[in-house]
Amino acid sequence: MAYKVGERVIYGNYGVCEITKIEERPDFIDPSTITTYYTLKSLNDRMGKAMIPANRMDQVRYALTRKEARELIDNVPAIEIDDFFDEGRNVTEDHFAALLKTGELENLITVIKSMHVRIAKQTEMGKNPSAAYVRLEKDAKAKLYTELAFALNIEESDVEDYITKVLEGNNPQQ
Repeated sequence: MAYKVGERVIYGNYGVCEITKIEERPDFIDPSTITTYYTLKSLNDRMGKAMIPANRMDQVRYALTRKEARELIDNVPAIEIDDFFDEGRNVTEDHFAALLKTGELENLITVIKSMHVRIAKQTEMGKNPSAAYVRLEKDAKAKLYTELAFALNIEESDVEDYITKVLEGNNPQQ
């Protein structure tokens, strides 16, 4: 994919980034080789910049458009809960962590919905929710909300309310 300077992309935990520079330079591992590097500046001030070699740009994708964000939100009810469970709690946690790592938005929603149900069940039984479930839900929401906030031009803190309104049939015009 031929990205250009100024385009907005998603890169791992950096979230929404702007491509600020594309340059040829000696490879970090083998300085005798010249490699194309993309400099990505996170729009989240805490994350800074990343310099990605061209051969790792498969880990980058274009940021959602407003239309794509609305389509994703409209599709939330159809995204199924994942009921994967293994007696070894690390196996279950690893399963959902792997979904998070893909960065695919539908997977993030699956994790959020699945953890929400598990946390609610534990709470109903009078138990404290699993710290792993709480962390997985929080991490999935952070990644999803960052991208939706950018696409919808709203604050991250308003994303959950926005989704709720859309799913209830209220149509935010934001």
